[in-house]
Amino acid sequence: MTPTLLPALVGLALLDSVSIGTLAIPLALALQERTRLLHVVSYLATIAIFYIAVGIALLTVASGLRSLDLSVFDGPAVDIAQIAVAVALLALSEYLAPAKRAARAEANPDRMGALSRWRQRVFDEQARVGLVVGLAVVAATIELASMLPYLAAIGIIATNGVALPTAVALLVGYTMVMIAPAVVLIGLRYALGARVQGPLRAMNTWVATHSASAVSWVVGIVAVLLFLDGVSRLFSR
Repeated sequence: MTPTLLPALVGLALLDSVSIGTLAIPLALALQERTRLLHVVSYLATIAIFYIAVGIALLTVASGLRSLDLSVFDGPAVDIAQIAVAVALLALSEYLAPAKRAARAEANPDRMGALSRWRQRVFDEQARVGLVVGLAVVAATIELASMLPYLAAIGIIATNGVALPTAVALLVGYTMVMIAPAVVLIGLRYALGARVQGPLRAMNTWVATHSASAVSWVVGIVAVLLFLDGVSRLFSR
């Protein structure tokens, strides 16, 4: 384990901590007067368990790939496939742009109304815990592909040559740091009540607004990098 491993993982985890799924949604749940603390805790616990489980699966796959002959993946067909994926990601980036989202919302008011009603059900005091857990799984699944710091952390852990138990411990620590800002802010919400409602609502609005734009940009940047790498390797053979 290198000396820079832990600081790198902490930094990446803090970047992941300000996404919609890890901060905006749980904070919005806590800011609702009707939402029970059990719902907020259930949401954050589900997020943590989801990312730990996915991380363990990815680390297990990475460990298995070390013993395989990967030369079969070194060919023009793979380069072309990578370029195709990059083009698809560029299209997805455009689709996720905030302006396009707003246009879809105006064009489909009934759909947005249904989403609003579903959100109200989750925020309701009588909402079942299963509904909140479902929201957490959906949010984590949607954000997984765009959470590049998390994926980078998995790659760093996998390439550091640590034993699987140590890798899992690092992954658990990463996830705890990732949800720590939400835990602290939600703790302030329940400890101080109305005195922090205003600042927390303003922070939540800022995170939700800028996260939507950030996801589009991140997907677009990854697409460009994949495209350039694929083209470079294809024409250098």
